[in-house]
Amino acid sequence: MAFIRVRGATVGDPLHEFDVPVREVERHPELYEVIDPEPAAHQRPALFVSGVVKAPDAAPPDSPKPRAKKNTARAEKEATDG
Repeated sequence: MAFIRVRGATVGDPLHEFDVPVREVERHPELYEVIDPEPAAHQRPALFVSGVVKAPDAAPPDSPKPRAKKNTARAEKEATDG
């Protein structure tokens, strides 16, 4: 049986890396993020990593572009001097 290195892909899953059978990943690809797609003949020890899978960042809100400041006093002076 071949194994590949994965970690959980669901929000809140730990970031631990572990080996699962290739057939398991093929049946449930939404549950795993493949770390090393190269199959191994035997399961390797798990790698314990602190942290959890975070939710994807939402797109930042569209903020209006700042307007260029107009020097109104200068513009008025040039208009009257012109």
